Amino acid sequence: MEQIIQVFVSLVYNAALLLALVLLFDSLAQTEVFSGSISKMKVGLVLGAIALGIMLNPMKLHTGVVFDSRTVFFSVASMFFDPLSVVIAALMAAGFRLSLGGAGIYTGVSTIISSMGFGFLFRRLHHRWKKPYGFWEFYSLGIVVHISMVLLMNLTPPDMRSEIIRVIMLPALLLFPLGTVLLGHLVHRRLKRYEECKKMERSEAQYRLLAETSNDIIFIRDTDDYIIYANKRAQELMGISPEDYHKVKTLKFVAPAYLEETVRRQRINSTLAGEKELFILEVIDKYGEHRMMESNYGAIWEDGVFKGVMVAARDVTDRIKTEEARARYAARLEILKELDKMVLDVNSFENSLEKASKMLQKLIPFDILSVNKFQGEKLEIVELLKPAERFAFLHKNQKHAFDADIIAELGENKDYVEVAGTKTLIAMPVRMRLEKDGITSHQYNALLWRGEVLGFLWFSAFAADAFTAEHLEIARDFAKQLALIFDHRKQMEQIQNNSQVLVKTVEDRTAQLKSAITELESFSYTVAHDLRSPLKMIQNYCDILLEDYGKKLDAEGNKMLENINAIVVRSDKLTMELLDLARLNLMGLQKEDVNMEAIVKEIVNSQNTQGFEIEYLAIPPAWGDASLLRQVWQNFIENALKYTRDSQFKKITIGTKVGDEGYIYYVKDTGIGFLPEKADSIFAPFERLHKSEGYDGTGIGLAITKKIILFHDGDTWAESEVGKGSIFYFWLPMKEV
Repeated sequence: MEQIIQVFVSLVYNAALLLALVLLFDSLAQTEVFSGSISKMKVGLVLGAIALGIMLNPMKLHTGVVFDSRTVFFSVASMFFDPLSVVIAALMAAGFRLSLGGAGIYTGVSTIISSMGFGFLFRRLHHRWKKPYGFWEFYSLGIVVHISMVLLMNLTPPDMRSEIIRVIMLPALLLFPLGTVLLGHLVHRRLKRYEECKKMERSEAQYRLLAETSNDIIFIRDTDDYIIYANKRAQELMGISPEDYHKVKTLKFVAPAYLEETVRRQRINSTLAGEKELFILEVIDKYGEHRMMESNYGAIWEDGVFKGVMVAARDVTDRIKTEEARARYAARLEILKELDKMVLDVNSFENSLEKASKMLQKLIPFDILSVNKFQGEKLEIVELLKPAERFAFLHKNQKHAFDADIIAELGENKDYVEVAGTKTLIAMPVRMRLEKDGITSHQYNALLWRGEVLGFLWFSAFAADAFTAEHLEIARDFAKQLALIFDHRKQMEQIQNNSQVLVKTVEDRTAQLKSAITELESFSYTVAHDLRSPLKMIQNYCDILLEDYGKKLDAEGNKMLENINAIVVRSDKLTMELLDLARLNLMGLQKEDVNMEAIVKEIVNSQNTQGFEIEYLAIPPAWGDASLLRQVWQNFIENALKYTRDSQFKKITIGTKVGDEGYIYYVKDTGIGFLPEKADSIFAPFERLHKSEGYDGTGIGLAITKKIILFHDGDTWAESEVGKGSIFYFWLPMKEV
């Protein structure tokens, strides 16, 4: 029992040396010796010295058999220190143990190696687990290491082995694992603190670098508004250095117009914890230049006490100038847009000119604007903006005399700026009265169109030197557009004066055209009708000749008669279709509800459809002339059958789509098709796409179809691809209710 107590006392004694490991870790962390071979070797020597210190104060069990906490030391050191450092320390400890000799020499050296090996093993497992260090990890390490130590006691001589194991068993398996947990946690916490400190130092260095290299102004002021930090950009702009801190207040740089608002915001920042604001203020730099800064204030608080404000400000002077210029440009476009209304709508001239003139006042600092137009020997004010209750002698639509030299002057200079008192180019009574009432600045802009001065804009202001080159440019655009409008109004007046004659001429020409079209259609009908009689006679003579003299004619003669008869039949068919085409212009539509499905099926049933697949989809009724719509279906269906008959796959699909305000009827086939670019010309009279391919026809059918659909206020079109078939559509409007 006494020996066990001595072991506990020795362990407590060794604990002081184990704590040296923690202190060493802190010291090394501060001196940056965790990298580089030389540094690792130095660390190994220090670790070895601690291990020797532990081994110099052991608990002696027998002669040559000692007991200490080297196993705790090496297992924990192997988990956190570099392997090279730990190996150096282990070699020092093993060498020392070998120098001591004795019965426990093999056990002593073996425990050093095993505790170091298990420490490296747990270190590797920890990185694989990727979990934070915890109690059970260190405790497991302590149990494994010290079970191994107990087992290694079997290397001692047999006569003392059982007594040594009896004495060492309890503290080795009970206290030493807890010691491993305690030492492991201490070193881990120091390691974690070291990493956090390094991370904080890196973060602080990065933020400081960011602040110092930033193009923005960054500074911190205390509760009394004195600067306690300013980055390089702020130092350059404000003309201050670190030596000037606590001597300079930030309000010194704020422009007077923004001083009150800045003080108010500072007061808000001192009362609202963590409140951040973004606002624009004007500052004066060390050169006396005024700059617009976009500022972001952030209050600094410590333990609920307001300590100051960090300010980040960006120079947005150029951006604001650009935005202002863009706004002015947008306003100019808006003015020109308003003037464009006058070009498009003559009736809006008065309202649009007044509106545009008021908009112009936002861009040019005038007090009086008059739009003056020459009317013979007089000058008329067609628009006037002036202060209320001032300059009563000026009014809109006023006509007065003018200096004749103004025309030549404006025509020569186009437009110019003039300040009263420096030049007196235009001696006008109106101007003299204005200057008596306090007007000091004038600007004139000619309303010049194609070399002719139509009038001028006259800007006047109380302020001296009120108008700049930019104002002149804005007024120039306004004047050019206004001159165009005046010329446009002049042209419109001429057009209105001639409109009656033009309308009468158009009516007369239209009546003549209608009469000519009617006569032409009547002539076409008469010619087509009269052609049928000789064709019929030719056909009759051919029939008689074939019947009476067919046997006397040879094969060539009979063939000629058949050809003549075929030509007559085709000519008669063409004549009939021409009659139908001409008759469409002479007849009126007899509209009614038409059963389109019944018509389609009746036409299909009357055709030779052997070998065809006929597919009927929904075919709703239509509103139109039944006989004419029947002719449309007849042409579409016959064409589809004709041009599909020689195809390997023969299918005709007839259906309907819902279109805008009506139905779209269609006939789809799998025939020979035609080139897509021919889709528009296929409905023209006498237009045939397959003239030499063995398909009979006159080229009139689709023209008749199109004309019928147009009479119904509808439309027709086709889609096709060579070798893949065609789709013919026609659209009819719904019945008006």
